[in-house]
Amino acid sequence: MFVRPARAEVRVRYGTWSWLGQDRQRQTLDGLHPRELKVGFESIVYARMQIIVPRSIEVTHKLYPR
Repeated sequence: MFVRPARAEVRVRYGTWSWLGQDRQRQTLDGLHPRELKVGFESIVYARMQIIVPRSIEVTHKLYPR
């Protein structure tokens, strides 16, 4: 779950190599509403959650295993 910072982009990247990977679940944070990214258990080895921030800042996130 991601909430802040505003205007940050979060995404799930699938693939073992950066140039062969695919971006999915791309979302932009607004600073008010939580955004949830979901990765299935079978994809946990190949999926990476990435966040791109507009400036250098500390980011906190919460992981909820299901």
